[in-house]
Amino acid sequence: MSRIATLFEQLKRRKVKKTVAIYTSTGLTVLGVTNLFAGVYQLPRALFDCILVLVVCGLPSACIVAWFHGREGKQKIQTKELVLYSLLFVIAAFMFIRIVLEAGPRLVAAGSQ
Repeated sequence: MSRIATLFEQLKRRKVKKTVAIYTSTGLTVLGVTNLFAGVYQLPRALFDCILVLVVCGLPSACIVAWFHGREGKQKIQTKELVLYSLLFVIAAFMFIRIVLEAGPRLVAAGSQ
């Protein structure tokens, strides 16, 4: 069996595809509802951007959980898993900081009107 076939078999057995499908549909629904409420209640765009960052960074996190804990039985948290979560946290923090710095002038300008 080739490595690619083995990888796809592992993805199927650990239910990663199912997790991605459920997470993606839920994330798109949350983004749609946020966009709807933002338009109706004149909420700042930065709120939508922050939720978008959470959804985008949450997808790899859901995949990590499905990969490491998708098998039957009890699994302990592994060092590789912690490293991946730490990396995702740093990426998400960088994206949040960038959104806040970009939204700062827009929020100040909107507040002065």
